[in-house]
Amino acid sequence: MASRAASLPTELLLLIVAAAPERERPARALASLAAINRHWRRCLTPALWAALVLRPHFVSAPAFAAWMHTTLDSAHLLAAVRSLSVVQPLHAARDHTALILALLSALADRPAASGARRLRSLSLCGLNLSTLERVAPLVSPELAVLHIAHAHVPAHDLKTVLLPRCSSLVALRLEHVSTLDDLGVLSVAFSCPALASVSFAGCQHVTDLGIKAIAESCPRITSIDVSGTGISVAAVFAIADRCGRRLEHLAVAGCALRKADTRMLAAALAGLVTIQSLDVSCTSAGWPALAIASVPLVPTDTSFSSLALDDPFGTVPLLPPHAVPLPPGAAPFHSVPTLADAPTHSPLQMHASVSASGDSPVASYPTISHSQTSIYAHTLPHPPSPTQFPNLTSLRIGFHGFLDESDCRRLFSRLGAPLKRLWFADITPLSPRALKCILERCRGLTHLHLPSLSPIIAPSNTLLNPSALIMIPSKCGRTLTHLSLVGHAVSADVLRALALACADLVALDISLARRTDPPLDATAIRDFVAACRKIEVIGIAGIGLDTKSIKMLQRTFPCVHFDLAMAAVE
Repeated sequence: MASRAASLPTELLLLIVAAAPERERPARALASLAAINRHWRRCLTPALWAALVLRPHFVSAPAFAAWMHTTLDSAHLLAAVRSLSVVQPLHAARDHTALILALLSALADRPAASGARRLRSLSLCGLNLSTLERVAPLVSPELAVLHIAHAHVPAHDLKTVLLPRCSSLVALRLEHVSTLDDLGVLSVAFSCPALASVSFAGCQHVTDLGIKAIAESCPRITSIDVSGTGISVAAVFAIADRCGRRLEHLAVAGCALRKADTRMLAAALAGLVTIQSLDVSCTSAGWPALAIASVPLVPTDTSFSSLALDDPFGTVPLLPPHAVPLPPGAAPFHSVPTLADAPTHSPLQMHASVSASGDSPVASYPTISHSQTSIYAHTLPHPPSPTQFPNLTSLRIGFHGFLDESDCRRLFSRLGAPLKRLWFADITPLSPRALKCILERCRGLTHLHLPSLSPIIAPSNTLLNPSALIMIPSKCGRTLTHLSLVGHAVSADVLRALALACADLVALDISLARRTDPPLDATAIRDFVAACRKIEVIGIAGIGLDTKSIKMLQRTFPCVHFDLAMAAVE
């Protein structure tokens, strides 16, 4: 048998490995196959080392330094690396930046004659990069993805040493880089015209000027993340104006979008006609503006031809009168009836314009008379769309304030059908009736993150008890694959209901679960994992299990990762 395995052609072996699903051939499985014989080891080593990922728990381990010295002496292993990702803990006891920079130098000095190829992806997180001289040689025309996060990067080196080499980058993520400002973003806009995805999350010195330059200079941009930056609603308007017809992902979480900006933000969001993933969490105007923008409306008093001629965004719905105050002298609006009552109506467009200064967008609201509305109702061929965002499959919302049933009904009656991923910010109290309203309208959810409540905040009207959590598998159990219930009262009955209804569940996080009667123990978790055939990750941090019980679970289910970190599944 061993001789037959050794005689298997290299091409056939690689085809067998490549044909397996990604989740069924992790690094451990490939390592086990490589240990069968020398022929398989020689064939599978490039696949094992193609993507080198150094995770935080490994970087902070005592044996990391010895492993690095051994790896630096193995040139044949480094020759196979095409993607490198290093994540060092922010407050690690030992700083291994020098060793990681030595690894970067070894990768940059690989001889081309040995068959080594350039990196296609580079990710560096948590490093103290006092200079970029060792990082710059790795930036070649083949590098498509560059990610630098939580790192001190010299602003001068970033603009003069690194960015001029990034002309072929497709994805750039400079997150939580304290030295990045508008001048650095302008350098990105002029140096990386082929960008399709960009992220400046956590860069507080980035403002509207830099984001407008990105929107104007990168014609292929489809994903923008400006969470935690210093932008205003004017930057969102610029993004919608320049990228609204191709943008698929937008994140503005934690930006200074106040309640007074709700009307302007709604007009900007309505211009994102192709949006698939949206993050408006931790903003005062986030979910109210989204609720307004998602409703297609028919205005009340102007000619039909003037509505669609000067619209910079494409298809922008009018704003409902009950949600936003009308400008002085404007006539009131009348919303479209339900789909059953008015099957032949079609949403008209709003004329939105930006003031001459370019910083304060001003929306003008045309109106149309009731007699004209009845005429257009019979002449327009298509019925009204139930939502302005038919492609929206991923949504992140939430802010300080209680989300009651009426709020959820208003928002998810339009957005619930296409949604696949729903994430609530941890600062958002959610009532059981609101959760029921959401689950009834979002039947196709695959990822659900409920707000994680702090242990010191446990009022009876915000804590989701087991009777409320059992609704989750009964409403969307057939499609659910990822679920986060951090901080809620998860009981053995809840786990039993999830195991029976959620056959495709892959990841579950019950960290910091509240005490229930009877309490959650290792037996309940063992029965749950045994019943869920596809479960891969389960977060059990802070639920009261001792070390002996955790080790017993790990020995019983070696293919399941029991996560002890305080991080929710996303």
